Amino acid sequence: AFTQSRHGAAEAARLLHGLATGFFSYTIFCFVIAVSLEGLGIAVSFGLATLLALAVQGAALVATGRHERTLVLEV
Repeated sequence: AFTQSRHGAAEAARLLHGLATGFFSYTIFCFVIAVSLEGLGIAVSFGLATLLALAVQGAALVATGRHERTLVLEV
């Protein structure tokens, strides 16, 4: 609601698209923790989950073309 009121509908849609894309990484992270925690232990499970989440996020950024955008700061 704040994004839409301050920056318009296009920015709100962009925000929601980014959130939806990011949820893939979160899902993978939670799944890997749930599956591997008992067998591999805390440190290895979290390390593996983090690496896989980063890989999935990278693939999602490449697939959506978001890696080419630059950050523009408004003053």
